Amino acid sequence: MNLIAKLSLAAFVVSAPLAATTIASSAMARDAADGKPLTCINLMSMGETPIINETTVLVKMRAGAVNYKRMDLAGPCNGIEYKGFSHQTGYNELCTSDTLVSNATPGTICKIDKIVDITDAEAKDLLKKK
Repeated sequence: MNLIAKLSLAAFVVSAPLAATTIASSAMARDAADGKPLTCINLMSMGETPIINETTVLVKMRAGAVNYKRMDLAGPCNGIEYKGFSHQTGYNELCTSDTLVSNATPGTICKIDKIVDITDAEAKDLLKKK
């Protein structure tokens, strides 16, 4: 093996773990600031999002093993049950580190506390409370 090939191989061996560390660091940067594990929903997998009340949003999934998820908000999101919400994210997913904005009262920012999988029966019960 010539000197250039040896140097190239050495550079790869050193840079591969560094690249893996960089990728892992990027993923960790998306962790919630409060130290809780980050939970996300792929936006392309989200279907309807009925608002149950000012602190609960039901998410009907389009695909996957789970049909429904429940988003619990950290506190009341004024007007969300009347006009819905919007969100902005730099990724193709909605995560517990993201916020929702009430369409009824612009400027009202609502933090997502938890996103949990729920059963079809739990979703049906939530819809009855709507």
